[in-house]
Amino acid sequence: MRKVMRVASMTTGPRRYKLTRLEADFVMYYIGNGRKPMEAAVMAGYAKRSAASIGGHLLEKPHIRYEIDRRSAMLAEKHFVTADRVIGELAKLAFANHDDLFCTDISGMPQFNWSRLTRDQKATIAEMTYEVVGFAPDPNALPSTEEPEKVPVRKVKVKLYDKRQALVDLARYLGLFDGRASSDPTPAIPQQIIQQNLTLIGLNAEDAAATYMRLIGGRPS
Repeated sequence: MRKVMRVASMTTGPRRYKLTRLEADFVMYYIGNGRKPMEAAVMAGYAKRSAASIGGHLLEKPHIRYEIDRRSAMLAEKHFVTADRVIGELAKLAFANHDDLFCTDISGMPQFNWSRLTRDQKATIAEMTYEVVGFAPDPNALPSTEEPEKVPVRKVKVKLYDKRQALVDLARYLGLFDGRASSDPTPAIPQQIIQQNLTLIGLNAEDAAATYMRLIGGRPS
């Protein structure tokens, strides 16, 4: 029996085109899996042994590229995803600092107060845990002859999102290097200038050098 292929017909765009069932599934999985062509090809039903070459070949077809762009634009509009919002969210993570999340009590010890944090500061926290480890006199109590009331002593662990990865993503998007890291990681800006800028946002010299190497894919200029 002859197998009938389902097609998706589109009349918009530069010209009328049709997607086969496999092509339509490839587009769906490609957008949904983080734009990994080989995995999308396998999930769509193409042969696994040739998925890598097929995925690349499919992305070269104008009607498939157009359909990917069309669906991506629809998703971006639906969820209000703009370049400005994405960069803004990355910037929150890249420039977050633990010092912004803590204050000090009258004895000079750091204290964490969730209620004083802004929405943007809360968005930089990847993980937070509380643990009561004992009781101690209230450090914020006013001086008195009476013994201060004892309050719980909490151990707070606050973990921020990966600051270095956010810096790398921002640098790639904003063109701190020329975007050819996958094949020719030659920086568009000299190494010294990039590292100087990284130190200005709080990284020490060693971390700045390590971040630079990640930006260019591990090869110095």
